[in-house]
Amino acid sequence: MKKNSFLLLIISVLSSCAMQIDRGNYTIKGTVVGSNNEKVYFSVFDDAQNKWKLVDTTNIKSGSFSFTGEADGRQLCEVKIEHSLPIKFFLENSNIQLNGEITKLKDVVVRGSQANDEFLTLQDSISALLHKQNMLYIKAKSAENDGYTEIAKISFSNFQNSQKNVYLFLKRYCENNRDSAPLRYVIRANKKSLTEKEYNNLMKKF
Repeated sequence: MKKNSFLLLIISVLSSCAMQIDRGNYTIKGTVVGSNNEKVYFSVFDDAQNKWKLVDTTNIKSGSFSFTGEADGRQLCEVKIEHSLPIKFFLENSNIQLNGEITKLKDVVVRGSQANDEFLTLQDSISALLHKQNMLYIKAKSAENDGYTEIAKISFSNFQNSQKNVYLFLKRYCENNRDSAPLRYVIRANKKSLTEKEYNNLMKKF
């Protein structure tokens, strides 16, 4: 009987540990070359209140800092080193590495967050579409200025058609990735590339 009770106790403890492991937590480790004991602020974006919420603070020691905790799903967050612009990325329960230089914080490399990798991939795709759109406009204006009326007409038509590409790309992505955490932030970040109707239609999906 005692053996059975002990066995049940072990199973209960192991089950409890398994639940904790499943929930997981995050560890953010930052390495900043050239830093000098600056203060670091860690915040997450509260969607419900539409504002940033300070979670923790620390100081850089010997060029490094760290934060640990448990994320409530995948969230947009930022690490701000005093007197510098914030480093924004997507938080999830994983081991996340930030590596950079104190004078080049806009070039910080973020590793260990799948949601952040998705965010960067989305942004790269949209940047490529906008670059192509801009090239079409330049081609159309160049043809117009040089007096090539027909070429200009065709190029302006191609440019106008390309203005729908960002919306169509995001629409397809919404349909195929409804659980994407970064998607709504990508839509907000590219609002200027969308008409009001397109923007509202995309945001309805959330």
